[in-house]
Amino acid sequence: MNAEEESLYYEKNLNNMTEDELRALRHFLFDERIALINERKAQEEFYEKFMEERLSFREEMKQLNTKVLEERKRLKEEQSFFDKKLMILQNGFASLEMDRKAFQREKEAFENSKNAYRSEKPKNDTYVTDGLFAGVSSYLALRKRYKELLRIFHPDNLDGDNNMSLLIKEEYEKIKETF
Repeated sequence: MNAEEESLYYEKNLNNMTEDELRALRHFLFDERIALINERKAQEEFYEKFMEERLSFREEMKQLNTKVLEERKRLKEEQSFFDKKLMILQNGFASLEMDRKAFQREKEAFENSKNAYRSEKPKNDTYVTDGLFAGVSSYLALRKRYKELLRIFHPDNLDGDNNMSLLIKEEYEKIKETF
């Protein structure tokens, strides 16, 4: 018999029970009461453990939430810092691109002027050679400037020009006579 069946049996026959049966019933009820008390204690201990775990879980959640907030704040700061760095780089690249385009325009202008100079023959030799020997105050300075100019405009050089080297030589000879 299980506990429920025994309980029902004793209820029906409570009035018709003998002294031994009543003693057995008391013994059964005492055992059941002890079992219930033990079960209640176990349940209370379980509830206390549960509440302790719940409190510790809440504390852990608070700590994790603060860590998450700190990490989000740190990530936001890093993102801001990264955005600033990216903006600086983009501005730098834009500046480099502008400089590159300006350099390309200057290079094209120089190439155009160089090609125009080569294609035109100067009508006046003094116009071309006026600035070449400007500021020369002695024979040694004149000779030094002459050698430098020949190094630049000599026909054997990559960008050398035979006409220009002849003009430089003529101008050198004229100015050499004055010293």
